[in-house]
Amino acid sequence: KNQRNELDKRIKTIESEIPILEEKATELSAQMALPKIASDFEKLNALAEQHRETEKKIQDLYAEWETAAEKLR
Repeated sequence: KNQRNELDKRIKTIESEIPILEEKATELSAQMALPKIASDFEKLNALAEQHRETEKKIQDLYAEWETAAEKLR
């Protein structure tokens, strides 16, 4: 029962984190599309790296969510 509660709490946390990270990824994409950023290789590269890291976190959270949901069944 305690493990079930922990999994439940983790799922809720993940479900609140994912939209925040998705919004961040969207904002980063929008910034990268700006002409002044797109023409600045260093800035574009830094934003692209942040975007990749954010997307990776999102994918990791989805995978963790799936695993936790499976354990609750």
